[in-house]
Amino acid sequence: MLPILTWPPESPEFLIKERCDRCHGERGFSTNPGKPRLAGQSEAYLVVAMQEYQDGSRSSQTMHAMADVLSLLEIKAVAAYYARQIADEENATSHRD
Repeated sequence: MLPILTWPPESPEFLIKERCDRCHGERGFSTNPGKPRLAGQSEAYLVVAMQEYQDGSRSSQTMHAMADVLSLLEIKAVAAYYARQIADEENATSHRD
């Protein structure tokens, strides 16, 4: 089944709050050992992983359900959001001292 295309696409922040935060933690900083940390992951890796969940070549019923309705533009936006989180966290930490 092809994802439903919405225009304009949902913002990555909305998608993350609706689909990702519950398992992967706020801003991708998971504290659950069973759920991977997405913050700081490679943007390209995250795009490929989500596409593999969509097409079933990577197995997870939960992740298939989360990814199946996303357009490529939305996947890329979410991946970009998570990829830059580590730098944001490091910058925030270094400015607190």
